[in-house]
Amino acid sequence: LLIGAGLLWASAARTEGPFTQIREVSPFQEIELRGKLTAEIVRGESFSLTLEGVPESVKKTTSEVNGGRLVVVAAPGGFGRRNIHAVVTLPELKDVAVLNAAQAWLKGFAGPHLKIALDGAATVTAQGIFNSYDLSASGASTARLGQLEARVAYIRIDLASKAQIAPLDGLRGSVSNASHVIYHGDRSTVNVDVDIASRLEYRSGK
Repeated sequence: LLIGAGLLWASAARTEGPFTQIREVSPFQEIELRGKLTAEIVRGESFSLTLEGVPESVKKTTSEVNGGRLVVVAAPGGFGRRNIHAVVTLPELKDVAVLNAAQAWLKGFAGPHLKIALDGAATVTAQGIFNSYDLSASGASTARLGQLEARVAYIRIDLASKAQIAPLDGLRGSVSNASHVIYHGDRSTVNVDVDIASRLEYRSGK
């Protein structure tokens, strides 16, 4: 076993393609991603984290679980490129934060409530079924939730951010500071404050 930066690395292997490293993780229900990385977060029976990419960047990317929250911080640098791809599996997801230019795809989750937070030109694309969700997007971030089904949602879209929202029974919240929301549901379900510099657009279908 290789121990570094307070982390336990279960295995590390070079292949003909990208460098791959499997990190040992304890159980978690929350995820935080920071920096120039892409992540595929998938519902599964076990908890796992696999990193792929440029060898030096993979080795310098940190990960830890603290209080049920997995935090992955991409290695600095990359000159605008995302040199790290993470694949995460877990049975239940309650909270995800995607920050500092990270990109994430959420697939196959279901539950009573999901909290999503984006900041710093981050992007999330989500597919799943929840009773409700809370979305906060700031700093030119993008939320693609056209395939995230829910009954109600509360949104705070701010500072030139964008969001695409699937039909709901109720949509509440605010859109501010040159932000843009596309909602694929009925106007009668919406109670959202929109400032003069922002836009809430209605479209039919997903």
